[in-house]
Amino acid sequence: MKEFSKLYERAATRKGGEAALATSSGMGAITALLWTYLEPGDEIIMPLPYYFNHAMWLELDGVTPVFLHCGPDLLPDPAEAEKLISSRTRAILLVSPGNPSGVTVPPAIIDAFGELASRHGIALILDETYRTFRESEEPPHSLFADPNWGETVVSLHSFSKDLAIPGYRVGAAIANSDLLYEAAKLLDCMAICAPRIGQEAVVAGLQDANDWRQEQVRRIHAGLKTFRSVMSERPGGFELITSGAFFGWVRHPFDDVSTADVVKRLVLDHDVLVIPGTAFLPTDDRWLRLSFANLESDDFAELGRRLEATG
Repeated sequence: MKEFSKLYERAATRKGGEAALATSSGMGAITALLWTYLEPGDEIIMPLPYYFNHAMWLELDGVTPVFLHCGPDLLPDPAEAEKLISSRTRAILLVSPGNPSGVTVPPAIIDAFGELASRHGIALILDETYRTFRESEEPPHSLFADPNWGETVVSLHSFSKDLAIPGYRVGAAIANSDLLYEAAKLLDCMAICAPRIGQEAVVAGLQDANDWRQEQVRRIHAGLKTFRSVMSERPGGFELITSGAFFGWVRHPFDDVSTADVVKRLVLDHDVLVIPGTAFLPTDDRWLRLSFANLESDDFAELGRRLEATG
């Protein structure tokens, strides 16, 4: 967390080279950058499952998402991604830790994607919204150690999650200053900038709330451990495939019921609110995203009982 604070402060005060741009939410950052960097007909490589807002924005803008299929561990493979690169490819978009999967991409793989993007002259857009909540204390990657990282890397952040201020809608992009200069023009036609009160909260949080942030990380990690324990019993036949940050990627057990109907049954009959995997995939393959960030310690066992009751 201190690492990001220093990076943000250094980039924000640098004249030329790389820079930081405060935006109205993390999505505000990526939408402005995609609008700036991509044109209709371009392609962008995205591992499955994707974050639904990313895919929606690309399609609205006439950009073609090219889906990278991952193995059972849902880790993206740079070698497989390279096979998808065409003359129209402009970027690779990674989310780590993943939403909805929770999967944290290891530093070596992220670095390999950075090398791949640099070699092909395309961008690596790295959405690091949940990076504070990784289970490892090692740096998430070493992309910023490369003195030329600004030629390839775009790093996106959301303080809504990091500082628990979702209503204030503050995000940031760290990238080449020329790219951010153009993105700022687009923002001037939209929300212009993140609200002042939210930016003040972010500055205070980065400077003075490190102990509180560490406490929240410990709380989330404890919840993740309990969540995994409960789901290891496969309550009601629901199978946890991957998990991390705030999320669990779960396969439901009903072969003859659509995912939409499973979600409807869970919320109406069992008071369990989840998001269907169809929001994150182009097909219906019995997936659900469970988010446990706001559950209290006693809620996890109750979640298990309610899932068990669905059978």
